[in-house]
Amino acid sequence: MSHPNEHLSDSDAPAHPAGSPPESSSSTDDHTSDSKVAETSGSSVATAQNADAVVEEKLEALEQLLHEIRNDLPTVRELHTRLTEANRIIEGVSVLPLFRDLILMRDRFEKVNAEDAVAVAQSTVEELDEIMARQGVDRMPFTPRPFDPALQESIGRRKSDAPSGTVIELVRDGFLFEKRVVRAQQVVVAE
Repeated sequence: MSHPNEHLSDSDAPAHPAGSPPESSSSTDDHTSDSKVAETSGSSVATAQNADAVVEEKLEALEQLLHEIRNDLPTVRELHTRLTEANRIIEGVSVLPLFRDLILMRDRFEKVNAEDAVAVAQSTVEELDEIMARQGVDRMPFTPRPFDPALQESIGRRKSDAPSGTVIELVRDGFLFEKRVVRAQQVVVAE
C-alpha cells in the first residue's frame, strides 16, 4: 500500500508529516529574525537621528559663538590699541624724567676740568643716588651683620675678630627697587 504523500513533490509536501507535530520552520525563524532586525535597525535609526540632532545642536551653538566673537572683534582690537597707547604713555612718564636727569649729568661731565674732577665725581654719585631714589631705586645701607645671601654676594673671606659669617667689608653697593634686589651688595665675610 502506498503512502498518501509518496506522489507529492518536495514543494507539494506538507510542512510536517501526518501525525507528527509541526517542527519549527525556517520561515518562522526568518520572520522572528526579520522582526528582531527591524527592531534593531529601528533602534539604530533612532540612535543615529539622536546623534544627528546632537551634532546639529552643537554646530548651531558653535555658529552662535563664532557670530558673537565676530561681533566682539572690533571691541577687542580697540582695547588692544588703547592698551598699547597706555603702555607708551606709562613708559614715557616713568622713563623720560630719568633720561632728562641723565642728560643733565652728561652735560656736567662734558665741562669738567682736571682740577674739579674729584668734587664733580663726588657730587655726581650723590646726584645719581637722588635720581635713582626718585625712580624707586635705593642704595642698601651697609652695617656689619651676619651674611644674608638674599641681599649680598660674598666675593671673599678674610680672618677677622668678628664672628665667623659676619660681613666685615662692603666692596660694592647693592640696590633695591621697591624692596626687590636690583644688585646684591658685594661683600667680604669673616672666616
